[in-house]
Amino acid sequence: MTRQNSKGRSGRKLDGVWKHFVQVPLKSPGHYSGECKLCHKKWPRAYVNVLQSHLANECADCPEDIQNYWLGYLTAKNSLEDETASIASQESSQSIISNKRRRSSNGIINYINY
Repeated sequence: MTRQNSKGRSGRKLDGVWKHFVQVPLKSPGHYSGECKLCHKKWPRAYVNVLQSHLANECADCPEDIQNYWLGYLTAKNSLEDETASIASQESSQSIISNKRRRSSNGIINYINY
């Protein structure tokens, strides 16, 4: 059973990983249990990142092209998250330094070396 795109339906679109899984709606809207169509492993509450990881790393019956696609997808996603975290860390360090400079009460700017 899959979610039908009907007029007026709101919410997120289903991720492409779901075409490899049977999904059964749960009581809470937008949530599903899932079963891999390839190896028949089941999840009582299926999360997209877990399903993607299953196809990339765990499913013994997954064809190589599908496995390589999801492995590349997750690698690119993790690389982007690492880059974003690095930028956020640098920005945080800069704001700490600039906050300490503003705290100077006598008009002298203190430079802090990290």
